[in-house]
Amino acid sequence: MIKSKRFKESGAVSIEYALIFPSLLIIVLLLVQSILWLFADRTAQAAAEHGSDAAAAYQARLSDGKNAAEDALDKLPGLKRSTINAFTDGDSVTVVVEGEPVSILPLGLKIKAESTSAIERFYEVGDRQ
Repeated sequence: MIKSKRFKESGAVSIEYALIFPSLLIIVLLLVQSILWLFADRTAQAAAEHGSDAAAAYQARLSDGKNAAEDALDKLPGLKRSTINAFTDGDSVTVVVEGEPVSILPLGLKIKAESTSAIERFYEVGDRQ
């Protein structure tokens, strides 16, 4: 009886796992990072909307809008190193929120959200053009 020369396959599964596991881990980490980025983007947008709504209220100031945006960011996690800017053109107010999402990968992602609202005004009958 002649024995055939066959390659031993012991350890082949370990090598396959060693090749596949890093790729799978990177895919999972990218998925988690994208979820964190989307959450931070929604947080920034919500803060900008709160700020523009507060600043556009009747007889409100820009500082009211910035404070409302800061309060929203304090209540909603997900955005770090944030900055809030508010400006007006006389008819509308815009609040811009910028920051970075919580990061598990060193990608250097940035978030920017802005919201514009018309300033509330009350007119006497016949005054509006």
